Amino acid sequence: MEEKTSTASRLGARMTAMACFCLFGALNMVSAVPKFSIVIILLGILVGFVFALITMKLMAVVISIANNDLRQQYGNGFAGQAVEQGMAYLFPFAILAFLAEYFLHWPGTMLFASAGIMTAGASVGAEIAKLGKPKMKNFILPIIVAFLMSTIWMMSTGFLSIAGGALITLFRL
Repeated sequence: MEEKTSTASRLGARMTAMACFCLFGALNMVSAVPKFSIVIILLGILVGFVFALITMKLMAVVISIANNDLRQQYGNGFAGQAVEQGMAYLFPFAILAFLAEYFLHWPGTMLFASAGIMTAGASVGAEIAKLGKPKMKNFILPIIVAFLMSTIWMMSTGFLSIAGGALITLFRL
């Protein structure tokens, strides 16, 4: 996470994290709604995308506010860069969720998503530590945000199944 980090590397990390959240959303919707529909998958992708934006922005804001010295030293983008690099660690969890759902027929998307979000939160703290600030707050704050967002993700599964069922009924998808 040094200043040498290229724009392509940052974009790759951001796109990886966004794709993982979108995959979690799609898998979550497909397992929550009994009738298969492309609209349900697209809704899941949209939910995952919005959730990724909220999670990553919230974590970056919290880190930036808590680290005024780093913001002055590295500029306003240091927190976003740390979050993007840390959230890229969602990738193995997204792959495992996909494999579990479609090859093992085990509906564990919510579990893999929650574990991935928590692991990514810890990884964000490690990215901040690479800047020379291995303070405890830089590990705890991202984990608190990850815990909050992970809990919201788990609780949203019930709501998503209701919303998906309503869409199917309403539009006869």
